Amino acid sequence: MLNIDINNVVTPDPETLTIPQFKTVWDKDNTKHKDNAKRIFGYLYFKYNPKSVYIDAATGVDLDANIKRDLFGDPEYKMPSYVEPAETVYKNNMVSLGMRVLNSAQHALNQIGKQLDQFDLDTIEDFKDRIEVMSKIVTVISKLDSAAISVARALKALRDEQLAKIESKKELFRFEMPPEDRR
Repeated sequence: MLNIDINNVVTPDPETLTIPQFKTVWDKDNTKHKDNAKRIFGYLYFKYNPKSVYIDAATGVDLDANIKRDLFGDPEYKMPSYVEPAETVYKNNMVSLGMRVLNSAQHALNQIGKQLDQFDLDTIEDFKDRIEVMSKIVTVISKLDSAAISVARALKALRDEQLAKIESKKELFRFEMPPEDRR
């Protein structure tokens, strides 16, 4: 479906471009070498493909922001609206339900971490209140750390299981199946 070369450039195979959502991404890029479409396909590949090097390094980090920073130069890059249908198709065909649940849990943990990073104790004037809040934050951090480790281990185990099945050909992603078996 999406192929990665030695330079980490992701391109669609010709059959992938018969899928309307992917053809739209390709056709919207009017540049000669389709560099923006390739970056968008790279974003999808690196975010959802279990073979992605980003997934290995994703423990406790914002996977989406890291990929966007590396591909688009901006961790807050806003994908064009025409990318969402292609992302949905790719995600639904590459990510199992268990992986989606664990990814959602990891995303929630990352969001809580971001909120803690932005919290300002200087806004609390009373010393006793400040100590109480700090105590609660320490408790939350220890629970988050434990949860993050558990989610990371579960994600790795599930990903390793998926990769083992792919390697042994016991399980193929829908897009890796012969076209006649995809129905």
